[in-house]
Amino acid sequence: MAEWKKVIVSGSNAELNRIFASGAITGSAVSSSGKLFASLSLDPQNWVVIYKSESGQFYYTSSTSVGNTVIGTPTDGTYNDGLFPFTSGTTIANAVDDINEILAGLVPAEAPPLQSLGDTEAAAGFVATNLSFGVANTISGVTNVSALDTLAAIDVSGSYTSTTLQSGSVSYRLGLNSNTTLQTITGRLNLTVAQNGGTGGAAVNYSASAFGDANVGKLYLYFNRTDSQSLEIDLESTPAGISVTNTSGTLAVSPTQSAYFAGGTAYNGFINRTGSFTIVTTHQLEGMNYIRVVHTSSTFERTTKYIQWINDTSNQSSVVTSTTGSFTGTGIKYLSGVKYHTGGNVEYRATITNAYRNTYSPSSTAVQVDITGPTNIFDVTTLYQSGSTIRTKTGNTSATITDYITSASQVTNAHLFPLILTASISGGALISNAAYSLIVDNDDTSEDLEVRTTLTRNISTLNVSNQGSQTIKGLLIDNRTIGQLQTLQSESFVSESYRLVPAAYDTQASVISALGGWDSGQSITDAGGANYNKGLLVMPYWANNGTEVDNNGMLVYPSGSTTYLPQGGNFSAFINGPASNVNYNTGVTGYRTYYRAFRNESSNDLQSFDVILATHTGNITVLPTGSVLGASNIYIEIKDPGVTAWLDLGATLPQNASDDLTVNGASGRSGTLPTITTSNTAITAIMGNSATSNVVANNDYVVIKITANAGFTGNLKTINIPSF
Repeated sequence: MAEWKKVIVSGSNAELNRIFASGAITGSAVSSSGKLFASLSLDPQNWVVIYKSESGQFYYTSSTSVGNTVIGTPTDGTYNDGLFPFTSGTTIANAVDDINEILAGLVPAEAPPLQSLGDTEAAAGFVATNLSFGVANTISGVTNVSALDTLAAIDVSGSYTSTTLQSGSVSYRLGLNSNTTLQTITGRLNLTVAQNGGTGGAAVNYSASAFGDANVGKLYLYFNRTDSQSLEIDLESTPAGISVTNTSGTLAVSPTQSAYFAGGTAYNGFINRTGSFTIVTTHQLEGMNYIRVVHTSSTFERTTKYIQWINDTSNQSSVVTSTTGSFTGTGIKYLSGVKYHTGGNVEYRATITNAYRNTYSPSSTAVQVDITGPTNIFDVTTLYQSGSTIRTKTGNTSATITDYITSASQVTNAHLFPLILTASISGGALISNAAYSLIVDNDDTSEDLEVRTTLTRNISTLNVSNQGSQTIKGLLIDNRTIGQLQTLQSESFVSESYRLVPAAYDTQASVISALGGWDSGQSITDAGGANYNKGLLVMPYWANNGTEVDNNGMLVYPSGSTTYLPQGGNFSAFINGPASNVNYNTGVTGYRTYYRAFRNESSNDLQSFDVILATHTGNITVLPTGSVLGASNIYIEIKDPGVTAWLDLGATLPQNASDDLTVNGASGRSGTLPTITTSNTAITAIMGNSATSNVVANNDYVVIKITANAGFTGNLKTINIPSF
């Protein structure tokens, strides 16, 4: 058949076997019993070309995108018999999206993308700290803490706080490495990701710390911004485990792992791995260090937040040197002519070297001034090193500390400044509603009041314990008051409020007029006033060991050995005692007495009653009046003024019915005479017998008189008449 160049048919139908046309074929209708082909212009590209087999037509249906093309009507005429409420007008895009979401729920969950780093040993050896370096004080070889992501820069005196937040949502700080040497940092990628699956018999879908897309792209670990110290893994190179190492450390990932359905069938559409890292000490810096990991591919870049930490291995020891430990007494109290301070203040100064090098503890108890020995009158403050708030335990104690790192923060080499502390330690205030006495002589080391300093460093091996000691000796302090265990029925030798001057006391009126008349400021030496120069000594308790007590004092002979009396009774010798004190070590001789009034307030007239006595140490034997008194002997006499004479509680025999109680020296005791010991010892006083029928009337006074001789080494702790 000949090839036709051109065929023109007008007014009728033309039937041709094959048509090739380089131009357009036009006509109201073109049909074919075989295949029909057409090459249409690509413009506009977002239109849809439709070919209808019934008519053999090609045409553009609209100018809308393919995704918005509707799905039309199904062959069964309805979508109501399916899952989704499709209609013939639902777009293809929406229909596919709904179906895809359902399919996503049918496959295992994908492991989360790389998002976080976690130090698996973050709790071991890292602490919060304050810095002595920064822009204001650059230290050679120490890297300043500069701003990094959300982590702010920190300058001198700033607080560097450790955290445990490892979720990946923020960068975080481990803190200061508190070891004496650099510490290897180890951890995992995606540390906070929990295992998925594996419960109730189901297969594990992905393990803890897994990250997704683990067969795509590369991992980079960046350490301190130095490319040469970074680590790189090509995740596409092999499905096997990969580990790369350089002088900075190691970055490693496990073999690839598919996702798993609960029944144990693998789903290879999701691939995960786990990963770990190690940063060795080789390239770690003094000061700030940090790491982060990046997962990158041609389609994404995923960056973890930063892990940051500080190293300080300067390891410079601290030394505490104290130059001052002085005492200033406050207040005056008199007992038997002896002056006592009622309080006082210890001024303590110390210098601590290297306290700020190159970091320092933010603890409120990092610097402590401690008192050993008696610690109730002096309740020392706990100091801290930022210089503004004073922390006290109890009592009237105050202290300050001069913090040069703050004031010198703009000065070169501020980390080399010493820490200068001043402790002003006050004593003598009421503590827990109790008051105390304290006697410390000049030379017995067991009695010393010692002030010293403890410093806690960030690195425990650099801690300083109990250095810079200052010893305070020669203290006479007594802030006990009459309200403590002392009434008209009980004597505890806290004061001399109910002590009487020596007299006959023949009437009740004479006792009443004498009450309050004892002048505790009068010297009791032989050269003292007539009513005082033969008195026994009332003083706070002392037992040759710096005793601090909150109750009873004691009645003693005012002169004697240093074993029994502080400084042998020479109270003027106390180096930190009140000025111009008395000296009872000389000029005190012979028999001496103590008179004390007791009142019957029992609402009953009493013929007999127990006198209860006790010692602090040792035993005392009561002898009959007129006997020679020795080191452990005393007389005890009792009188009911206006009724009896001075009755002898130490009489050889108990009182009998025929005794004349108006004669001095008559027996005033019933029963056996006991030895006075450290336990309460009762001597039964009897003020009347069948011959006299005397009683101590209600609200009347009795007077007790105690006599001791030179060389007496005992002491009385208490005298009580409970029946009164």
